[in-house]
Amino acid sequence: MALLCAAHARGALLGIIVLLLLRTLKADPGDGAALLEFKWGLKNPQVVASWSEAVGDPCVPGQAWLGVTCSGLRIVQLVLDSLDLSGPLTPGLGNLGALQRLQLANNSLASSIPSSFGQLTNLQTLDLRGNLLTGSIPAELGSLRALSYLDLSFNGFSGQFPSALGSLSTLTYFSVSGNLQLTGALPSTLGQLSRCTTLLLDNNQFQGPVPDSFGNLSALVTLTLEHNSLFNNLPSTFANLVNLETLTAGYNQLSGLLPAFLGTLPRLRTVRLNNNGYSGSIPAGLNRGGALQTLDISSNYLTQAVPASLLTIPFLNVSNNRGLCGAPGLPLCSDGSSPPSPETSPIGPPGMPPPPDGIGRGGGGGSDSGTTAGIVVGVLLAMVLVIAGGAFLVWRRRRGLNDVASPTSKGAAALLPLPSSRGPLLGSAARPLGVALPNKRWDVYSYRELSRATGQFSEDNILGEGGFGHVYKGVLKGGDVVAVKRLGSARSQGEREFRSEVDIISSVRHRNVVRLRGCCSEGAKRLLVYDYLPNGSLDSHLFGERAREQVMPWATRLRIAVDSARGLAYLHEDCSPRIIHRDVKSSNILLDERLQAKVADFGLARLSGLDETHVTTRVIGTFGYLAPEYAMSGQLTEKSDVYSFGVVLLELITGRKAVDTSRTPDAVNLVDWAKTLAQAGRIGDLGDPAESIPKDELLQVAEVAFTCVRRAAGQRPKMSQVMALLEQIEKKEYRIDMSNVSGSLDEEPPDYGMAPGPPDSYPSQTHLFAELVHGGDAVADAANKEGELGAPSDTGLNRANSKEALFANTYRSM
Repeated sequence: MALLCAAHARGALLGIIVLLLLRTLKADPGDGAALLEFKWGLKNPQVVASWSEAVGDPCVPGQAWLGVTCSGLRIVQLVLDSLDLSGPLTPGLGNLGALQRLQLANNSLASSIPSSFGQLTNLQTLDLRGNLLTGSIPAELGSLRALSYLDLSFNGFSGQFPSALGSLSTLTYFSVSGNLQLTGALPSTLGQLSRCTTLLLDNNQFQGPVPDSFGNLSALVTLTLEHNSLFNNLPSTFANLVNLETLTAGYNQLSGLLPAFLGTLPRLRTVRLNNNGYSGSIPAGLNRGGALQTLDISSNYLTQAVPASLLTIPFLNVSNNRGLCGAPGLPLCSDGSSPPSPETSPIGPPGMPPPPDGIGRGGGGGSDSGTTAGIVVGVLLAMVLVIAGGAFLVWRRRRGLNDVASPTSKGAAALLPLPSSRGPLLGSAARPLGVALPNKRWDVYSYRELSRATGQFSEDNILGEGGFGHVYKGVLKGGDVVAVKRLGSARSQGEREFRSEVDIISSVRHRNVVRLRGCCSEGAKRLLVYDYLPNGSLDSHLFGERAREQVMPWATRLRIAVDSARGLAYLHEDCSPRIIHRDVKSSNILLDERLQAKVADFGLARLSGLDETHVTTRVIGTFGYLAPEYAMSGQLTEKSDVYSFGVVLLELITGRKAVDTSRTPDAVNLVDWAKTLAQAGRIGDLGDPAESIPKDELLQVAEVAFTCVRRAAGQRPKMSQVMALLEQIEKKEYRIDMSNVSGSLDEEPPDYGMAPGPPDSYPSQTHLFAELVHGGDAVADAANKEGELGAPSDTGLNRANSKEALFANTYRSM
């Protein structure tokens, strides 16, 4: 017994000694000083209130500072994502010599990157995306030879790209997307990043050719180059990129023949080369590997037949190429033939045009005579069209533009092939094909005809109403079913101005936008005629009679979200002039017979005589969907539509209306109610109780929705970014590392493989938000949670911390 008591005493004494030693041990004084310098440089230092020598020490257990992880007495991780930190990056951070991970993403940090960051030679992850950083990217970052993840995207960096970054041989993920002001040529040294799998260079002002050395990036999976000023063609060395899956290079000045060697890349799934200067024919072997799922080559100068081998690609966009033929929505080829098959149009070397018709296609002699005959027929056909067009113009002038008893322009429209019904995923407004005739895009109807079609505008035929008038179902004389919108009396627009605006809006052709068929303008009467969509509006399926008959499945809701995001992205970024919708809501998202979503009622402010300036004296929209800055001050931008779309996403998730006065006062406004749930750690309760929604997808779409409804317009994403995120979610490619934030999961969640954050990212990487918590205990709780989950020594991970709890800390005080 005495021996046992002595052993207990020795154990207790040893414990006391260890505690005393721990209290005397302190973190490296240089590390602590670097953090305190950073803290006192912040405009909101209260966010890191725990950083105080009087309160504790960064590396002593039980006294750890917010977001700090130590190994021994050295700081190895500093993770402070999405805390709305405001202030500069201080030079002292470069003294954290043992630092391996520095993550300060989605804050409001405003300064340049100190050159002292080049001293962080142990750094493996540097994530500064989504801040307000400016200046040039320091060449000293090229000294970080251990770096595997570097994200500088969505800041304000300017100047030329430092060639020294090509020495980062261990880099696997590299992004400078969305800085807008990075200029100059892309350095050839980037071709030395042999381990890089993701290289994102889009949305800048890079100029010159794409370096040949990029062909050395044999591990590359994703390369984005769109929205720059790159010219010439993609180098033939790209044929070496055997692991490439995604290549986007739209909106540049690339030219020449489409690179046929792309067809040899076995894993290539997505190619976007739209809005460039490509010419010549489309190589038939462009999909030789058969893996292509998306091909966008719209808005170029391509000619001849669209190869049949491309028509099976699920998302194909060949619109706005005046010389193309032989595909749905395009004219027949001049010889009436169908598109060439892959067997008869082999891939040639890069830069080598395909052989002319009649050469190398199994036909013997006679190609010259066939060509001559084709020329003769073409000339005769052109003469007939010119004569017919002239006769039509004379007849039209004699009759008078206002003497309309029926849609007189239908004869003209019939001669004009419409763009493909598949429509562009993202492309410029449709350019007319064929002979230019009056009203080439739309028909003119008489008031009498539309009145008869709608039963004298009977209430029984009302499909809905909005801020610009009622919509009626109508049946034209030929049997076509249409939707007729009866606008209020025009006060400020004359006949010519109204028809000019109709011509602009009718030029919008996209598979996710409702097509304007024509109009009526007689005196003060203004009516628009649209395609009729039999499945009505989205709100009728979520809240109306259809919802009571059958609950809309989640997969359908997600597909509708993707479709409508594509339509809005097209209006915002690819129409000329651009179109701000002003009234995005679920009742303005219509569904066709296959439940494909189409955005309706766009551009009506123009037709009502209202301007499209950034500040308007008349706010148009629907309560519950209006962006705060638009409702309060009339400030209107594309981000106003983004906010409204975020409300629609919440409707899809919850099955609730944007505003529902039948509910309790705290649940009337959907956005406020949803944020309250998130703050309370009940994010899972957002899901529509009538439908089973996969938890991971619920969280992912909720994340996108909350990003859209940020209070600050400048912190909301573009619709094209929202579209891309939703597409990734639908394809199971949107990675949120749920393994670090899940609570009591029965099985390990999937890895979606397209991480916006670094490998093995901590929960803070899962958030795209810059406007989040603003001080107080909520900040400390949220960041402490991240610190606990992120510590490498915590191998068990606190499974009691559920996804809902993480969202609660994330969304608090939004």
